[in-house]
Amino acid sequence: MHSGTDKHLGVPTTYGAPRTLLYVTVKRDNTSWRSIYGHWWVEVGDSESYGWWPAAVPLTVRDLVVGTDGILNAVGVLGLRGTWYQDPNHGQPAVHVFHPVLSMVKPDDQVREEIRSFAHGYRAAWRWHWTSARASGTCRVFQDELLAAVGLVEGLEQLHTRGSGCPFLYPFRHLAWRLADGLDDLVRRADPRVGRAARSPAPGPVRVVVPNGAGRQQRRVRGSSSQNQTPN
Repeated sequence: MHSGTDKHLGVPTTYGAPRTLLYVTVKRDNTSWRSIYGHWWVEVGDSESYGWWPAAVPLTVRDLVVGTDGILNAVGVLGLRGTWYQDPNHGQPAVHVFHPVLSMVKPDDQVREEIRSFAHGYRAAWRWHWTSARASGTCRVFQDELLAAVGLVEGLEQLHTRGSGCPFLYPFRHLAWRLADGLDDLVRRADPRVGRAARSPAPGPVRVVVPNGAGRQQRRVRGSSSQNQTPN
């Protein structure tokens, strides 16, 4: 490990990897029957935080199905007090809270700068992909992509913090999975390679050689032909 000074904040900075970044806090509230939307965001120190929001709330049924515009930290969204540098939930408790691990060598001031740069340059709609448990263009994807872009990782012990997707959309996801399985089965049946394998003849008779007196004699297995026998 090496030490220096953060050029932006004037605080000590550390180089080296892998190491846990205690000044970066990942927070996750997953969707549940009590919390319709849930929210994921990342806090950097005591003054910064970033999350991805729909450009208008509450969401309509159309917004859930086809999506809507997205905005960083809900800036300009009526009723929410987000800024370009703070998520509306900044400083609030979350169901799941942990510190990510930096997987590559870089100083702390570079980590902070890369987080800011990614967040302020992020462009995406807000859309929930109803065919799977994974969202598309929501706070979940924003957080995943931010961590990946900066080189931050979460351990397997944090797998449970990811949740199981929106419970309200589970019937649609289940239907989509069944349709996908059915389509996959049709494709496999239509594949000529699969057809040839299904039409290929069964393996020929098995021949077993057993000891018999001073030598060995090949004996037929039921269903084999004497013409197929080979002298030993």
